[in-house]
Amino acid sequence: MEKNSSKLLCIENIFVFVCLFWGLLFAVLTSPFQAPDEPEHFFKMWGFTQGTLKYQLKDNWVGVYAPKNLVEIYKIYNQYRWTYKKIPTEVNFYMSKVPLDRQDKVFFKYNAPEYTPLSYFPSFLVLWVLKLLNVAPLMMTYLLRVSFLLTYIALGYVALKIIPCKKWMLFLVQTLPIVLSQSASINTDAIFFGIVFIFFAYTLKLAFDENIKKIDKKEIVIWGILGVLVSILKFAYAPLLLFYFIIPKEKFENTKNYYKNFLFVLILQLLVLFLFSYCVMSKDVYRSEYYGINTKTSIIFWEMIKHPFEHLYGILYTTVMYIRMNFYYTNTISSIGTTFTTIPLFATNLYWFLLILSGVYSPLGEKKYFTNWKNNLIITVSLVFVYCMIVTSIYLVYQHYPFMRGMQGRYLTPLLPFLLLLLSFKNFRLENKIIPACIFVVSQFLLGVTLICYVVKFY
Repeated sequence: MEKNSSKLLCIENIFVFVCLFWGLLFAVLTSPFQAPDEPEHFFKMWGFTQGTLKYQLKDNWVGVYAPKNLVEIYKIYNQYRWTYKKIPTEVNFYMSKVPLDRQDKVFFKYNAPEYTPLSYFPSFLVLWVLKLLNVAPLMMTYLLRVSFLLTYIALGYVALKIIPCKKWMLFLVQTLPIVLSQSASINTDAIFFGIVFIFFAYTLKLAFDENIKKIDKKEIVIWGILGVLVSILKFAYAPLLLFYFIIPKEKFENTKNYYKNFLFVLILQLLVLFLFSYCVMSKDVYRSEYYGINTKTSIIFWEMIKHPFEHLYGILYTTVMYIRMNFYYTNTISSIGTTFTTIPLFATNLYWFLLILSGVYSPLGEKKYFTNWKNNLIITVSLVFVYCMIVTSIYLVYQHYPFMRGMQGRYLTPLLPFLLLLLSFKNFRLENKIIPACIFVVSQFLLGVTLICYVVKFY
């Protein structure tokens, strides 16, 4: 009986319960189309259900042919997206009764994101079924949110199951308000967060699991697939592949295989990036009336290559500006709706304290990992490269200089586990048994605070 009880209370199962409880509440309380980029991803998925892998065009504008009622509902809610106004209850009540009527279609111009169906799997299949069943648009929205949440829970469970150490650190990052809220909305973040966390956990498993004496081809294939998936889902995170080098050479047959395996995965990843870049940069169409920009991305890209120091200045200037605005500090932890509302500062401070605590904490008897300068250098270089690519991708899309607007804190959130590894000090670590209980209890209190913020924000 005690053994069954301990299995039930293992950290992976606790994660499932926590995500289901808070994630479902966030999904229900967030008003329709009010999560970051939610309408854009919804219409992108709608295009996939019509067999369109990219997007549809009309008069050189990006868009999609969608039911007129669906477009009208979006336009009603869009009036509230970038404001602090609350949506009246009667609006929600009326919109919930509007049928889909998928035969009456119109062309809708919108800022179509550049993602493959993989970024929405399996939720775009759920949308396809809901469309066939003629489910009302508002009901579709909530069911799709649940679908994304369940996908994230499954992936997060696997990550916690396989990671050999730092489980409470990963648990805390996986249940941050911004992670749960994004995973419980119509967004690519659910599967992306999950895959990045699995990639992180599996790399640590290969590096530090004492049961893995020698790494065979099967394990490298799994690691390579995860690394390539990260690139497919969001190409800016491709440099995380460098995380490979924390794996000791001694676990490979010889040094030649050590570098050959990495080179093989790197070539696959570069091929994926090339194909993606070619598809994106070859476009000569307008993205949306809202942004009013022409995505001749190839021209912008080559201008950036010709003037690398100017681009580097833009990255540094953008970084300084966001740090001055306290943006990274707050929005990496939480962001409610599209107006960048965050949880109170005291709650953000507490979360950062817990994150640092979880990074320093190690269970009794756990080996001292990540203590050499080489591992720390590899992690630091990887994160710097990823950050530069994130800011560069923002610049290619929105074309603002020198302040490259468009950054969101959630872009940095999946990097937190990697960053927190740098807190594993050789001569100092906390091993107190009370620390996991503190992390759990305080984090649940802070999620309760986040829930109150959702109620205040939307109701």
